Amino acid sequence: MWRFLLVYVFCSFTLVRQSNGQANEYRLPRTTVPENYDLRFEFQDFNDIDNLTFSGVANITIVVMEMTDVVTLNLRDLNVTEVTVAFTDNQYRLLPVEGWMYLTNDERFEIYLSRTIPMFRRLRVSINYIGNIRKDMTGLYLSSYEEQNTTKWFIVTQFEATYARRAFPCYDEPAFKAEFNISVVKQSHQIALSNMPIRHTESGLNQTETVYFIQTPPMSTYLVAIYVGEFVPSNNPKYDSPPIMVYTHEELSDQTEYIRNEAPKHLRILEDYTRLPYMLPKMDLLAIPNLSFGAMENWGINTYEENFLLLSNESKARMKMRSSIIVQHEFTHQWFGNLVTCQWWDYVWLNEGFAQYFQYFATGMVRTSWSVEEMFVVEAFQGALAYDQTPRHPITASVNTPEEIEDVFDYISYSKAASVLRMLKYLVTENLFQLSLQDYLNKFSKNTAEPSDLFSSFDNVLFDKDYEIGNNLTVNEFMSNWTLQSGYPVLNITRNATTNTFLVTQSQFYLNKTAGNINETAAWHIGLTYTTNTYRNFRSVTPAVWTNKTSASTVFPAPGHIDWYIFNIQSIGKC
Repeated sequence: MWRFLLVYVFCSFTLVRQSNGQANEYRLPRTTVPENYDLRFEFQDFNDIDNLTFSGVANITIVVMEMTDVVTLNLRDLNVTEVTVAFTDNQYRLLPVEGWMYLTNDERFEIYLSRTIPMFRRLRVSINYIGNIRKDMTGLYLSSYEEQNTTKWFIVTQFEATYARRAFPCYDEPAFKAEFNISVVKQSHQIALSNMPIRHTESGLNQTETVYFIQTPPMSTYLVAIYVGEFVPSNNPKYDSPPIMVYTHEELSDQTEYIRNEAPKHLRILEDYTRLPYMLPKMDLLAIPNLSFGAMENWGINTYEENFLLLSNESKARMKMRSSIIVQHEFTHQWFGNLVTCQWWDYVWLNEGFAQYFQYFATGMVRTSWSVEEMFVVEAFQGALAYDQTPRHPITASVNTPEEIEDVFDYISYSKAASVLRMLKYLVTENLFQLSLQDYLNKFSKNTAEPSDLFSSFDNVLFDKDYEIGNNLTVNEFMSNWTLQSGYPVLNITRNATTNTFLVTQSQFYLNKTAGNINETAAWHIGLTYTTNTYRNFRSVTPAVWTNKTSASTVFPAPGHIDWYIFNIQSIGKC
C-alpha cells in the first residue's frame, strides 16, 4: 500500500496530501458521475514473475452533478504518477489540479481542482498510474498452468465486488454505470480478450501489439474483464449468433465439446424466456485454473474454474449436470445483474437470487428429463434453511465496507432469495411470473434497480391481469415481509377434533433459542397449502388459507373425516 507519492500537477506548485484514515466514508459522493472510461493497460513480458507490474491510463469522462472542486474515485494499491483534468468543450481547456489525496483506509482517491465547477459540466479526468500484477486472485492477477512440462503464465481479472479499483481508478459502485473503451498492450505471441470483440490491432516495438476493443454498453465496473495469455479457442460452428467461444490451454481443448454444444441452448432459453436477445456480439467462456469464485459473469467474457467447464468423455452425468447448471447461472446474470444491476450491494440478491433460481429452472427448460425441481429443494431450499437456522442478515442486507460487501455473497443472497422467488412464482402462476420479469427487465434495461422496482413490476402486471395473490396483499407487501425480516418461521399445526379446526402457530426458528437477536414477535404472511387422506392432492399449490403477519396464530376449519394431513405441499413455502 503506497503511503506517499510524488505528484505532477499543472500548476505552479506541487501539493501532496495523505489520508489520516479518519473519514471512514466508503460510499462515493454523488457530486460527479462517470459517462465513459478510456482504459489502457500495458503489460510487460512475463520474465520477472515475482515483480510483475503494469502501467495504466484511465481517461474518464465525468459529469458534475453538484457544484464541487473535488473529484472522488475509488482506488487501492495503485501508484498514481500523473493527473490532468480538462473541460470537454471544443477548446479542450485544461483545468489546473492543486493536488490529490489517497484515503487509503477508505479505498478512495480525491483530486482537488483549482476552481469550483458548475453543475452539468463535463470533465475529462486523465490518470496515469502503475500497479503490481496481483497474486491473490483479485483485481488484475497472475495465474499459470503446466503445458508440455513448461509453466505458462497469464493475466486475468476478478473485479466483483470491489476489486476493479485495484486495477484502475474508477467509480467502483454498481450504480455508476458507464461505457468502456479498453485497449491492451501485450506480447505478439499472446492473445488479449475483453468484454467486447476486437476492433483493431496495431503492431508496436519489441514484438508488442496494442489491441483495441469495441466500446461496451453502459455497465458497472465489477463487470469489466481482461485476459492476456496463450489460451486457444474452441467454438461450436453450428451456433454463431452470437459466437460462443470456449478458451483453455491447448492440452485441454479436447474437453470443451460438451459445453460447446450445451452453452448455446442455455443462452437461447433465457432469450426466449425474457423476450430480450442477448445484448453483446459475442460470449467467451474461459476455463481458469484458479478462481476466487467458482465462476464469474463478466459481461461477454465469463470465467470458470476449469473443473466446472471442462469435461472428458468419461465424465459422469452428475458432472455434466453441474457444468450445465453453473453455465446457466452465469448466463442468467447477463440479464439479471449485467443488463439490470442491483443499485447497491444491499440488494445483491436481485443479481444472485435470480441467477440461483434460473440455474435450476432454466436448465430444466433445456433438459426436461432432469429433476431440477427436486434438485432445487434438496440443494438450494434445504441448504438455505440449514444456513439460516442461526442468526443471519435479512435477504435485503445493510452493507457498507468492502468486507461487509464480500460477506453478503452467501446462502441468504443466493439460495434463500431463490427460494422466496420460487414461492412467489407459485403464488402468481408461472405465466404472470414470466410477464412480470419481462416488464422488470424492459423498464430497467441498462440501468440499476432496487427491490421495490421489481415488486412494482409484479404489482402492475397483476393489476392489469386482475389477479390477486390473496390476503389483500400486494406483491410489495408480501415480498418485503420476507426480504426485510431475517430468519424464517416454524409452524406448529394441530387439529382440534372437537371443533374440527386447525390451529396454526408460528414463531421465528433458530437452532439456538438463546441467540441474542431472536425476534420473539416475528411473524410472516404465509400462504398455506395442504392435503389430506381424503383429497391426496399433491399438485395444487394455490394457498388454501393465509397466516397473518399481525398475529402469531391462525384458526380455520378442517375438512371432516380425515386421518392425516400434510402442509406445505412440494416445500413451496419458506417454512
